[in-house]
Amino acid sequence: MTSRHIRRGLLGAALTVLAGAAFAQSSTDTGIPACDRYYRAYEACIMQRLPEAQRSIFRQTLERNRADIREQAADPEDRASAERTCQEQRQQSARFFAPHGCTFD
Repeated sequence: MTSRHIRRGLLGAALTVLAGAAFAQSSTDTGIPACDRYYRAYEACIMQRLPEAQRSIFRQTLERNRADIREQAADPEDRASAERTCQEQRQQSARFFAPHGCTFD
């Protein structure tokens, strides 16, 4: 086996690991369909309607909220509370982002 083959093998392995990590990080489902629809609409709003300079803070909020809801949804006793939280977030976002032309129906 030549060093060229070894480099190719290492590169392939590294790409596989990176692709797996990227896939794991891109998993955005909370386990609550209504929340998932809201978070997708929120993400579309900030990416399409807000200036790039403002997107980072809203994206951080989105990721933090998703993680919180995902954690709540994992506990059957907290699932209903998580759904109410998403509903409240959706209503607040609808009012806040209305001037930007975003809808969260």
